[in-house]
Amino acid sequence: MSNPQSNLFFNTGICEKNVSNRTYINLYKGLKNLIPAPAYLVTGNKVYKYEFRDVDTRQRCIILKGYLPKGISIFDLYNSISDYTEPVERVTVIFRIVNLLIKASKIFYTEFGHFPPLILNSIYIEENTNSICFISPEIIDLINSSREEEYKKLVEYCIKPEHKEKITNQDDLAVSICRFIYLFLSKNRYSTSAPEIDIRCFYKFLPRDISNIIWYGITKNKVSLDRLEQTVSKTLNLLNSFKNKNKNIVYSNPPLIRRPFFSRSRHRIKTFISFRRGLLIVIILLVGFGVYLITDFIKSSKGIIDITGLPPEKIVEIYIKAIDELDVEVLETLFYKRAGRKLINEVSTIYVVSRLGQIYSKKPPESPSMGEEVYNIWDPVTIENVSITRIQDSSQPVFKISYIKKIETETGVEKYSEIDTLHLAKIKNKWRIVKIERTIKEINK
Repeated sequence: MSNPQSNLFFNTGICEKNVSNRTYINLYKGLKNLIPAPAYLVTGNKVYKYEFRDVDTRQRCIILKGYLPKGISIFDLYNSISDYTEPVERVTVIFRIVNLLIKASKIFYTEFGHFPPLILNSIYIEENTNSICFISPEIIDLINSSREEEYKKLVEYCIKPEHKEKITNQDDLAVSICRFIYLFLSKNRYSTSAPEIDIRCFYKFLPRDISNIIWYGITKNKVSLDRLEQTVSKTLNLLNSFKNKNKNIVYSNPPLIRRPFFSRSRHRIKTFISFRRGLLIVIILLVGFGVYLITDFIKSSKGIIDITGLPPEKIVEIYIKAIDELDVEVLETLFYKRAGRKLINEVSTIYVVSRLGQIYSKKPPESPSMGEEVYNIWDPVTIENVSITRIQDSSQPVFKISYIKKIETETGVEKYSEIDTLHLAKIKNKWRIVKIERTIKEINK
């Protein structure tokens, strides 16, 4: 149903003294674009539609002309709930409002196919007539955009961001109602960043069944609207019995894990993980990069090279160079698993024996002359007349290498003619020597 336009007006609370001139003008224009905007009054089993027909200013504040909601806004009620000094009376008022709010939301759903969002300053309640008015969420959202962040968090505490315009699911409405109850019960002890605790921590006379429903609603985001409505009605009857002294007040304590100490501890852990996650990722990346640099440095200091992507011919060249320089680490890199273990042991032995012979020799090595590199002082193995032939082209190429090897010892120079046949295979993007066949012939001594 609709009523004819009236001369009433609704004060948005947006005044020149509270916002900048630019914000004031933008909000005025924005509200103009939303006009006409609806407001719905639910009374009895009927919904009456009213409209804000125009935007104007009064005493340098923006007003919406055409309708004035009766009663008090839920947000103002939240701020004044402490005026009820008796705890039982205060909680009774809260559950009476919740009971009325659930019924009005269901009537609204029957009319429009969705539930109104529970934004605190968009809902007005008049208890004398059991009436509730829902102001257009588009209007309220624009008005709230000029408010401080903490204010917006408070008035939108009961809804998810996707439910700013409407709520389509009964369970989502039930969760919003649970958050609504929790917000009012935790008055003066509530913070938008504080962890949730059992509502019996605020009022120990609340029964266990409503406490459990509210707990699961605010922590698990899942609760049945029908069950919530039944439990709210049952709780309201119990509170009225307490108030009228028909029943003695019974007190109960919540489970330990729902009490402030445990909730705060759990909240701190979650907050630490949430806010430190980026820092932890950076630390992990830095540690990983540091390990990479250290590993690369160690490999470089040992002469180990990266053979990833190198062609087979290059692997053979590196092999010859490693034999010439007695570089065991490089040879271990070139061979797959234990394929070259015998050769590597031989090279290691030559290196150790030659080095010991040089150290304990009666004639120490000559000092380097000016300009001569130190690493040329001692060279126990010399490779000459190297010839490389590729004897098989396939997925596992084979190379035949012939060369003359000279080994310097205490008694002189030993000379060998050696033929190495290398079988290569590609393993994880690296060509590795998987098999070696050697023919060695001593030339002279």
